[in-house]
Amino acid sequence: MRTLELIAVLALRAGMSVVHPQCISSNDSYPVPTFIDLDKYLSFNVKLFAEVLPEEGNFVFSPYTVWRNLLLIYLGSEGRTLKELESALPSFSKVEALTVFRATAMMYQVPGALEAHFTTSNRLYLDEDLHIRDCVLDFLKESIMQVEFDKPHIAAKHINSAIEEDTEGKVRETVLTDDLHDNQAVLVTAAYFKSVWEQPFLRENTALGKFFTKNDAYLTVNMMHHVGHFRKTHSQSLAASILELPFLGDTASMFIVLPDKKDIDNDLYYVLQNLEPLTKSVFFVAAKPRTRVSVTMPKFTMESTVMERLKKTLGRLKIEDLFSKNANLSAFIDEDFGEDGETGPKYEKEKGGGTGEARRDGGSAAGVGKSAAVRVNAIEKAVVEVDEQGLSPDRGGDPNPALRVIHHTRLFECVRPFAYFIVGNRNKAILFMGVYRGPMEG
Repeated sequence: MRTLELIAVLALRAGMSVVHPQCISSNDSYPVPTFIDLDKYLSFNVKLFAEVLPEEGNFVFSPYTVWRNLLLIYLGSEGRTLKELESALPSFSKVEALTVFRATAMMYQVPGALEAHFTTSNRLYLDEDLHIRDCVLDFLKESIMQVEFDKPHIAAKHINSAIEEDTEGKVRETVLTDDLHDNQAVLVTAAYFKSVWEQPFLRENTALGKFFTKNDAYLTVNMMHHVGHFRKTHSQSLAASILELPFLGDTASMFIVLPDKKDIDNDLYYVLQNLEPLTKSVFFVAAKPRTRVSVTMPKFTMESTVMERLKKTLGRLKIEDLFSKNANLSAFIDEDFGEDGETGPKYEKEKGGGTGEARRDGGSAAGVGKSAAVRVNAIEKAVVEVDEQGLSPDRGGDPNPALRVIHHTRLFECVRPFAYFIVGNRNKAILFMGVYRGPMEG
């Protein structure tokens, strides 16, 4: 024990003798853990989805990737902008935020981390006329890119090209030229997911079937069928059944939430009004034993883009200063540069004195150099493909599930509107949340 204590003291003294300049936080070199439980961030992500969800139509959203981009811009914020983000995310230090941001960046970017096709593009794009601190560009080089905002057509092309490269060409045309007008920064999140099931559906079992969009109305859609062993439960309080469909490797799952068949026009609405208890029910399912289930569900591709609704949603969650005309990003932007390229502390020029240090008194534009007060936009695009695909055909479904159902096989027939979660099983990251209200007509 004394030997261990001596080693610790010597290590501490050695660390104190070397000064490591910090750029993003007070300890940029804080060790990144191999595992982070994201449970404490679930509430924010669920609220984010609940607020951004439209009342009609199909919708998919990646609260996980939007949350990561908010962590990124939090690292560069000061003043009121910082305080609002700190309060909403929830409150933590920049050291913790940087650690979580770096850990989650690696979480799904290594081979075998997620045995399904999940790719993301999370970046803060800044006007190239902003003088970003060199250490920021070096430390966050994968997450920050500068483009020509005064040439929005070219800037949009560069941003979309970067997103296509990040997502292996799966997400296209995320940003339009008009999205960049009158802005100097844009948070862009793009996420793509393709199902690779643990138990793939057989393509020959897919057939046209009825999907009821209302109590007395239905449309025809391609329905997949499979009989396998899955986790399933029923929630009396939510009046809904929940089924887990694991992806290959069991590192992630799709949880389908199917309301009881009472009133199709209102059943899903009731479930979506109870998202927080629903989330707890979803994770409860993961602990249950598997049972034999006959599954029927639509085959679909869904994509959604949100911008104005996303900003309004974040405003309702008390993140308002970020989208004002004076968002304070002085932790990223070198305030010693004036608009004309002159050097010199902006605080001293504009306030007649001061130390040049970033304020943390809750002020927004006051005391912030003009080069550090920027106009920010935020855009999120999510794409999810659900089909029969799996990587192990020898583990496919029964050749004719309709004829193989026996008395102890449970039925789970998604023939009416439902909600779904795509969750990282290891760390409770909600990668996607969505609703399917029926095939798009026309």
